[in-house]
Formats: sequence, structure tokens, C-alpha cells
Amino acid sequence: MADIQAMDVNNLATEELVWVKAYISGSADNKLSAFITTTTGAVASNLMLSDAQSETDYTKCVPAQLASKSAARTALNLIDNPTNLGKTLLVSGKIQKYFGVAGIKEITEWELSGEGTGGDEGGGGEDDKPDFSKYEELSVSAFLEKKDTQTKFKLTGIVGQIKNTTYGNFNLIDLDNEDVYVYVYGLVDYKGTKKIWGTLDPKIEEKDTITIVGSYTLYNETTDEIVDAIYVEHKKYTGDKVDIKNTPETAYTMAKVKELVDAGEGLGDEVYVKGIISELGTITAGGTGTYFIKDNLSDEFSVQVYKGNYLENHPFDTAEDLKVGDEVIVYGLITLYNTTYEVNSGNYIYSLNGETKYQPKDLVDISNTPETAYTVSEAISKIEDAQNDLTKEVYTKGVITSIKSIDVSKYERAQYYIGETQDAEQTIQVYNGYYLNGVAFTADDQIKPGDEVIVFGKLTKFKDTYEIDQNNYIYSLNGTTDGISRIEVVKSGVIYDLAGRRVEKATKGIYIINGRKVVF
Repeated sequence: MADIQAMDVNNLATEELVWVKAYISGSADNKLSAFITTTTGAVASNLMLSDAQSETDYTKCVPAQLASKSAARTALNLIDNPTNLGKTLLVSGKIQKYFGVAGIKEITEWELSGEGTGGDEGGGGEDDKPDFSKYEELSVSAFLEKKDTQTKFKLTGIVGQIKNTTYGNFNLIDLDNEDVYVYVYGLVDYKGTKKIWGTLDPKIEEKDTITIVGSYTLYNETTDEIVDAIYVEHKKYTGDKVDIKNTPETAYTMAKVKELVDAGEGLGDEVYVKGIISELGTITAGGTGTYFIKDNLSDEFSVQVYKGNYLENHPFDTAEDLKVGDEVIVYGLITLYNTTYEVNSGNYIYSLNGETKYQPKDLVDISNTPETAYTVSEAISKIEDAQNDLTKEVYTKGVITSIKSIDVSKYERAQYYIGETQDAEQTIQVYNGYYLNGVAFTADDQIKPGDEVIVFGKLTKFKDTYEIDQNNYIYSLNGTTDGISRIEVVKSGVIYDLAGRRVEKATKGIYIINGRKVVF
């Protein structure tokens, strides 16, 4: 039985299944520090496990991955199973790197017990919600006349054009004047902290009536906005809804897609669309693909197929699975994102050049070791060969030629280029990677041009750029693998442990202070 507190980066990449027993304390939204301790705004892709039932400190938690479409996600995620919050979970999985720290992946078995702290609504129920009656109610028209940037008001209006279904960006139209509207940039929970658009049931659609709370903002001196509006309630539109569902035989052309999106009717239904691939974006081996389709290659108008799957909803095998000129029928939701007409993420290819059945490819395993790390030219060669299995993480070695960015405040990762020499023309981009041992970057001088590195991660190609895909990490830097550049006594500075988590006080061990590894 693995101990939650004992799990660290030294336990990573375990191939044996282990059992872990812990409380379900919440979930994390894209990074550990975005720890959600209620079911309101919960994330379906993971759980945060701890030794305390109501733990609120993310540094005392271990993340557990709930893989997409897995039985574990169906049974355990806090969106669909809010009463799981606070229960005891006995789970079998592998201890591997997740969110840059030791986590639990490939969950195969689990058992829930005990009483949970969650409920059908999450976050402690209705009694915890604020009294929205304290806010002055205004029409959208009156709100825009006031232009009060200091006071929050309660507004009820009609949902107009929806611009983004991840964050909840839409036009809020006045109940009495359809020509008057304010742009809502983000919809959050009653605590004002978590985006909740995708968690609402029934989901919000155009023409629904919605009530929100927010204050006025003028964006870029041109746009009337409410930023991070607090959701109060919404009511479904009861008028006649246009049914746009169709079949593969009646798949919509790109011209028809534009017509339907512009009309804004029936866009909550998944439909079949057909076209010719005119441009390839990113096709990720073992993942999704983004590309553009047209009715004819000579047409100007195109629709973006965003982050979709391959035939029969399988992940793409290689980056070469699609090519310009292929004829496809795609199944998914059509929408308008900013000014881009697209088939939304979650789509898949129904047919490719008339073929509807998925045929798995026999791919070459390109796994290697630090001692046999690929050179940059070898890595590029691996990417270009469609027979290689690019879902495997590999070691690639090179010299840092330039640094694009080192983010130490939000994502705590770096983007840089490596070549076989510092002035090499042929390079590969290391995209959003972690530091030594998979820990977060804490200072912008931890790497520099001329450093020799071995990087561990997946090889890919984004448009014309060869890359080591995001969530990679530096295995060795100038020949060292432990990240300790010197031992020194430091009297002040923010302290992080080797998992990149901030701590208040260092005890015995190795810590990161002011971007340096320090032994106490």
C-alpha cells in the first residue's frame, strides 16, 4: 500500500500496479495550485487525493488521472458523482509523473467507502450560496446607461451569440430591445472563482433567458463588457427549436454549415459535415488532430475541424494519417469561435476517402535510453517517418540554441530550441517543458543558450515546426541529472520542494530557493 505523503518524484515511471488508500479531496483545474475542493466547478479528468478528508492544501495531495472514456472516470469523477467528495478511495494504478509531480495513472481497480461530504449541487448546498436579492436589478439598457464600474448589478437578458463554450463568452441581449446587448466575458460560480459554463445542466444555449451578477467594464475603449459574470440561473427557450440533425448521406456542405451557424439555430446538436482537407494543423500521434476543410480546394471559405479524433473515434496513429486533398465526413458540433467557423472539439471522422472502418497500423517502437538519446537530426527523422510510434516518450539530446520563454509565475514551464551545436540551423523546439526531474521552473536563469541537455518527451510536428511536445522535462543538464548546481546556505527567498510545490519552512532535504537547489 503506497503512502500518500511518501510519494515523490523518485517513485515515478513505476510499471507495477500499486494500491493507494486516501480521501477524495477535490480536483485540479489544469494545474495543482488550481485546487477545487467542492463539486461546484469540479474537473472530470482527475481527482486530488489526501490523508485528510477535507484537505484544502494542494501540496498535501496527490493527483490521480481519470483517463478519457475510462470506466474510472465514469464512476469516480466529481461532476457526475458529487457524493464521492470526501469518501475513502482504495485505488490500484501506476505511480507516474502527472502535473509535473508523482501521481497515479492507469487506474484499473477501485473501491469507495465511507460517507462523502459532497451533494447533488456540490459546495455545501444552497445554504452556502449568497443572497442575490441584495443586488439592484437592472435591464441591460439601464446597465449600459449607468456604466458603473464599481457596483455589481443583477441583470436578466437573452443569451445571444455564444462566442466560447469553454469559458462562457456570449452576448447578453436586453429583454425589450434586441439591438441592445453587453458582452459577457466568462461565466463563473457563485464564489466568483471557477468557470462553470460546461458544468451546467441543462446547458445554456442561444435564446435562453439568463440571470447574472456583474459590474461594467469598457474593453479597449470600444466594447461594453462584464468580465467573469456570476451565474444566478437560466431558463430554457421554449420556442420552436430547429432540428438540424442529419445522416452521413445528407452531410452538410461547408456552405450549409456557414448558413446554419449564421442563423444560430439548432447548434446544440451534433451533425455530419463533408469536405475536402485544404490545410493541416496539428495532428498528434496518439491524440487529436486539427485541420481545415472546404467544399472545393479553390474556395476561399473553410471550416476548422478542431481537435478531433480519427475513424471510429480512435486517436490518430501518426501525423501522416491525413493529407491535403483527402475527402472526409466529420461528425460533431458546429459553431463560431471568434471569427472562425469550426467543428468543435470532441468531433471524429466518420469516413475518410469513403472508408469508415479504423485499421490500426503496425508502428515501430522508437523508445530509447539516455545513453542512446537521439540527436536533433535523428529526432526529426523519426518524426518524418510515418511508421514510427510517436506516442512513445523518448530521450533527445542537443545544445540550447535560443530560449523563447521561461514562465515562472503561471505555468512554470519553458520553451526553447536545441540543435546539435549552439549555432545549428536545424533545430527542434522544446515546447512547454519542465526542469530537471520534471519539476517546475522557478527562475529564468536555470537554463541558457549553450547548455547541453537531454530532454525526455514525445516527438511531434506542429505545422512546419518540429517539437518535443508539452509536458516534457530535462533529464540531464550539462551532464548532471540531480539538478543540484551548488550547496549553499540561503537565509531568505520563496521555498519550493522537488515537486515544484511552495512550502513555508524547509526541513531536512533538498529544496529550490531563488532558482537554486539547496540542501538542508
